[in-house]
Amino acid sequence: MRHCAFCKSVLLYIIFGVTSYSCSNISDSRYFSGDIVLFEDSLQLETLTGEQVILDGLYTGRMDVCDSLVFMQHFIYPSYFIAVFNHYTGKHLGDFFPKGNGPNEHIDLSWIYQFFYEDGHLKGLLCSFFRKKIVIWDITESLTSGITCVRQVDLPESDSKNALGGYMFFLNNEYLVANIKNLDQNIPNHTYHKIDWATQKLKQKYSFYNKLIDNNDNVFKVLYHHIPVTHNIKGTRLSSAMAILHQINILDIETGILKGVRMNRTPNFGNITSRRQEIFFHYLAITADPQYIYALYVGKETNIKSGFPNGQFIHIFDWNGKFVRKLHLDKEASHIGIDAKNNVLLIKDDHTDEIYRYYLNVEKNSSH
Repeated sequence: MRHCAFCKSVLLYIIFGVTSYSCSNISDSRYFSGDIVLFEDSLQLETLTGEQVILDGLYTGRMDVCDSLVFMQHFIYPSYFIAVFNHYTGKHLGDFFPKGNGPNEHIDLSWIYQFFYEDGHLKGLLCSFFRKKIVIWDITESLTSGITCVRQVDLPESDSKNALGGYMFFLNNEYLVANIKNLDQNIPNHTYHKIDWATQKLKQKYSFYNKLIDNNDNVFKVLYHHIPVTHNIKGTRLSSAMAILHQINILDIETGILKGVRMNRTPNFGNITSRRQEIFFHYLAITADPQYIYALYVGKETNIKSGFPNGQFIHIFDWNGKFVRKLHLDKEASHIGIDAKNNVLLIKDDHTDEIYRYYLNVEKNSSH
């Protein structure tokens, strides 16, 4: 009798588990267009202590990092858009993109979507949406000459209902991969287009969602559409991190395969459809190097009345989606950047404008 009771319990456990997984899978596929892979929270938490980075001169706002260079961007800068520093020496290397409507001046400017090398020069990809121009910034020449050296080309045409949105990058100097914004909803719809750079023709379309969740709660909408994006250095893969779910997404631009990587035993798309007011905030920011994806994790409830909360955890994945390291930082962060050349993580706290440097020289436990 005990054996029968035990078998019955095991059978019920299996049935319940299969049913739960099946329901989760159905809920996910209703909204998300890729497959979901679950990972376990089994890694040992590493605690890192940072050293403060002191930069000369005025700096605030968004932080982008490329090796030893730090790029600071904020609308409050009086006469320019971007200030550049060396984060090791703290030296102020120059102010670029003068504001104004005259020759060689700029009315608006996106953040730096991509760093890349061309003819031995470090360059950056930005955008002026007001002038409908892609801006290619020769950073090496600008730092040498002290003036802003750019080349501007027209944004590819789009239809009356859609426009190029808040993220773009080059793929092998042949294609432009760009987020598409739905003008009717005025929110990114998590669709990307691969556009032939020479012909300006659409080559491929990638949609992350089959269907958007209909929830009019203001907090939900903000978190649902807060999906920071990054890409690998070749531009062949794109990764996004979700605030509303414990999930990162990896899109292979060449094959079109989309994969969601989510921590096991955390909510799925079906679980969050009615969330309101106080909502659990997962990933805040993301960056990447040629081997790894670095996602800034918050892990607390918020009503965002005081803005986005900071995070103190870094989850590191390889480009196949394997969870390889879990870090706890001794300081809070709003932005993160990676100095890939020196294997150094930089963080910035928007509330204090303090910047800290963390050395990631512990061997990563990945087979990638």
